Amino acid sequence: MGFLIRWAFAFLLLAATYNPTQWNFVRWAIGNYQNMLSVTVLVGLILAIGYIIFLRATLRSIGMFGMLFGAGRCWNSALGVV
Repeated sequence: MGFLIRWAFAFLLLAATYNPTQWNFVRWAIGNYQNMLSVTVLVGLILAIGYIIFLRATLRSIGMFGMLFGAGRCWNSALGVV
């Protein structure tokens, strides 16, 4: 059950930051940074804190080697190298 909760929070964090719809932080921040700069910065900091928490948890669970190995696998997959 804990895995599903962590996965759901990670998905929500990523979806809130950027997705192909108009409901994401990037498009909202670009459209509203002049009128609501302080709110835009606050929401950006909250998202950054969420990313830091998840990256630290990943680093503690699989270590630097695991993160680099996973990033390498993703990079090779993106390039079409299996």
